[in-house]
Amino acid sequence: LCGWTAIWAGKVGSLTRITIWRGSGRQWGECFPNRGAVRVSKPRVSKVRGAIGEALPGGFIATRSGWCWEYGPNYGVVDLQVDKYQEPEALRFTVNIGVYSALLASFFDGVDFTAESRPPADTNNCVLRTRLECLMPENQKRWWTISDLDLNEVAREIAELIAHYALPYINSNADDRSLYQVWSALLRAFPRDLGYQQLRFLAVLACSLGAREVMEEALAALEEQWADKDMVLDLGSFVENLSRHGLKVKPVLSKSALLLRQQLDPLKGKKTRNLSR
Repeated sequence: LCGWTAIWAGKVGSLTRITIWRGSGRQWGECFPNRGAVRVSKPRVSKVRGAIGEALPGGFIATRSGWCWEYGPNYGVVDLQVDKYQEPEALRFTVNIGVYSALLASFFDGVDFTAESRPPADTNNCVLRTRLECLMPENQKRWWTISDLDLNEVAREIAELIAHYALPYINSNADDRSLYQVWSALLRAFPRDLGYQQLRFLAVLACSLGAREVMEEALAALEEQWADKDMVLDLGSFVENLSRHGLKVKPVLSKSALLLRQQLDPLKGKKTRNLSR
């Protein structure tokens, strides 16, 4: 009975839906013929994650979408991003990598990282993110394809690539000081390459580490980014939020940062963007 296949056809609006069942009766996937593609169901993705997890070196925590490793209050995260529409007999996916900062999660999302630590659900919760292909020598966009026939072989390949490329990357960037060094170096070398989120993260980390100059540079860069828009940054609320989180702001702020705050007073009628959310 393990090799049987069942097919059920029905209508979803104007589309014809064909659902495929295999083996023990679990849904394998569903097909919309007039779209010409198959959408693979979750049990199939779970099977792939399980095979990769068995081939990974130990020490990880399994999550609903991948795996994570503890680094003090922080986490390194690896998960699978599945291509939405698939070929009938294979699953297409890529591998995401990220670093989760408990300090930044506490500041921006209100997460209490002093309580029992919980791993993040996936890389969407991470402050530093990349893909496995970007760490490989070819540095080219890549999607892997895996089927029942080559499941274990491809799973071992992915596990080896994660161990060889993803884990060293996470090890190098997992603590807050390392994250600070990454973004502060970018700020000084390529200031326009840092976006709104990274500048916010950098300002908080710089403040927590007592790096006065870098925090002021990050705040100034934030103000400059939004200078040509019909809104201003609520630096006052941002700084107050730093204080509420026990980060010693007042001794760190110098005249240039205070001037930025004072510039907000005549602009109270304009739309304001709150940095602390």
